Amino acid sequence: MGDLNALERQFQERLDAAAARRRAYQEGVDAMDDKAVASWVDAKLLGFTDAYLRVQVSEQYQQTNMVVDPVCGMRINRADAEAAAEYEGRRYYFCVEQCRQKFLSDPDRYATRRNR
Repeated sequence: MGDLNALERQFQERLDAAAARRRAYQEGVDAMDDKAVASWVDAKLLGFTDAYLRVQVSEQYQQTNMVVDPVCGMRINRADAEAAAEYEGRRYYFCVEQCRQKFLSDPDRYATRRNR
């Protein structure tokens, strides 16, 4: 029975500590200046956006996004492709709409010539 009482006390102490942390957190949130919070959020968003844009143009991080236009052979990033088309369950990406149109006019010719 002693072990059970000790476990109950430990459990209650943990509950009390969690409640105290919640109260302290809420007091801190209530004391925050709205402008300071908005400024902090803006800084975090700008930092994230800057990091994202740097990764987006870094070739090291974009290798898996690189594909070959099956018509002209140009290497392009999927995200920057001007056009795309589905053929036999595969998606093909194109540097310009004219390459897409040429592909669609004879997809067997181009689909076998190049990998995605």
